[in-house]
Amino acid sequence: MKVEPLDDQDLAKWDAFAARSPDAWFWHTSHWMNYTRAYAGKSFQHNLSFWVTRGGAKLAIVPCFLEIGPAVLSLYHDDVDGSDRNRLTYAGVPLPAPALSDDLNAQGRWEVLEFIVSHLKQLASDHGVETFQLISPALAPGFLGSSLPVANPFSRFGALDISRATQIIDLRTDAAKLWTAVRHGHQYDIRRGERALTVKIWHGNEMPASIFEEYRALHAKDAGRVTRSEETFLMMRDWIHRGEGALAQVIKGDQSVGFILLIIYRNGAFYASGCRDPDDMKLPVFHVAQWQLIQWMKQNDVWFYDIGVQQFSKQWYDNPSSKHMNISKFKRGFGGTTVPLHASEFHLTEAGLRNAISYRLDKTYGST
Repeated sequence: MKVEPLDDQDLAKWDAFAARSPDAWFWHTSHWMNYTRAYAGKSFQHNLSFWVTRGGAKLAIVPCFLEIGPAVLSLYHDDVDGSDRNRLTYAGVPLPAPALSDDLNAQGRWEVLEFIVSHLKQLASDHGVETFQLISPALAPGFLGSSLPVANPFSRFGALDISRATQIIDLRTDAAKLWTAVRHGHQYDIRRGERALTVKIWHGNEMPASIFEEYRALHAKDAGRVTRSEETFLMMRDWIHRGEGALAQVIKGDQSVGFILLIIYRNGAFYASGCRDPDDMKLPVFHVAQWQLIQWMKQNDVWFYDIGVQQFSKQWYDNPSSKHMNISKFKRGFGGTTVPLHASEFHLTEAGLRNAISYRLDKTYGST
């Protein structure tokens, strides 16, 4: 096996490989790669993404950026000391786990994964990176299509397993059962909201430019500032135009009071972002939008909806706030199943591993 760096001329081939791989989702595509690079801004240094090949056959794609910034030790930008250093990350969050060819058998997959981990460790060492993380998309067909629960494969190669959980709604379920699975309080708020609100879902080229500009403006108003560059917003607009996204517009009278943006890829959808008018907080905007999206996705051959990360309590490697746990509870109210979100952390030295564990323990439970 050998490594071949990704060339910009091969992006179409890269995307075609991702569309076939059982391990890939939107996070592996060049579209997300471009978005992540723009989002990273000045932190981005080099695109180190690579193919793994053997005898001319492509066996895997491995997204990888070299960035510079504060060291992080969690999925949520948990700065260790605030000092800038080299990182293998995707805009400060874990790298997408490698996506392998669907032609590999079980033994072949293990061999390729072992080769990839070894090369990632070498890249880390070459660039003075002490640790890196990989995260496996819960919407990957190989994960959701498995007949038995799948363990984190990277533990086999010495990774620290720091897996989380996420909530997946199986939209192949009968519509009546999907409604029954919605929490009673959510059902009440949906029916209450539907008396005052309407929802328009935009998907494809029919979305007027003015609607997306309303979304951008409300996003900034809700956040209190512009949180992303114009370039990244235009990329999101292009996803919708290409059919790789959908925008739910919540309307009260003739005024937009909320939006939800989905990413849609390979029969799966991911809740990407939401915003609402902070001047009109009484109506259940997100309740109505989520339920309308669930029905729309079911009618449009989307099978699985990843509605968001689930956090229940303190863990030695994760210290969620009450706000984050309440957000998780809100999302679970729409039904679905809580499934593993495999996350893996590699340390190049035992001292680095010990320091990372001690840091997290102190942050979560206090120093002794």
